[in-house]
Amino acid sequence: MTPTIGRIVHFHPQVASVDVDPDTSPLPVLTYAAIVVGVSDGGEIVLLVLPPLAEPWHCTYAKFSETPESGCWTWPPRA
Repeated sequence: MTPTIGRIVHFHPQVASVDVDPDTSPLPVLTYAAIVVGVSDGGEIVLLVLPPLAEPWHCTYAKFSETPESGCWTWPPRA
């Protein structure tokens, strides 16, 4: 699918590194709802990210990923 303005997507923000026991697994990838608010000719998109209980922010030129990956957006799963 091609992203268009007004579509809802999932955004997975980058998580700041935390000093933890190196034997533990990495932190899970977060998922926030986001609205596509801009699309460039090259297919790069601008998102309005809507985190719960926080102010929305813009993410410029987010990259697409087929699976949830830190710093990327994905299409919501279909039921």
